[in-house]
Amino acid sequence: MNHLADILIVEDNYALRESLSDYLKNEGFSLRCVDDGEELNETLSTRACDVLVLDLNLPNEDGLSISKRIRNAYPKMGIVILTARVQGIDRTQSYESGADIYLTKPVSPSELRTVILNLSRRIDHKEEQLQFIDAQTGLLPGPWMTYLNESEVDEDGYKTISFGG
Repeated sequence: MNHLADILIVEDNYALRESLSDYLKNEGFSLRCVDDGEELNETLSTRACDVLVLDLNLPNEDGLSISKRIRNAYPKMGIVILTARVQGIDRTQSYESGADIYLTKPVSPSELRTVILNLSRRIDHKEEQLQFIDAQTGLLPGPWMTYLNESEVDEDGYKTISFGG
């Protein structure tokens, strides 16, 4: 990864939002902050982000609903839930809504920084991997490809590959 992630924090607690914002900016991240889903929509309409840090307890639209919406609209965006909710059902629902990471408050700013860096690396790495898929076969290249004889689609629409020596 050759740049730090572009972060968008959705948090209605002003003091926490400003504290996290100051810390992450000082660490070199590009950062924007909003306090609810409506402001999030306006902000994303001008520029997407790499990682969304999202509270669950928000006014008007809750974080679970936002997470589902964002995952559908931006499938490659990293989503970190940062919430005071500690019940297992909340974790499960968050992951089902599309969250990548679930952190509970209070969180150490350095832990959040590390989570964002790791998630960003994984997102970037997936994009790099996609560039290396062989265009002809749709497979990751490797030494075994020298044994590839033919590839065809069967009557059910499945691609079959024959290997030979």
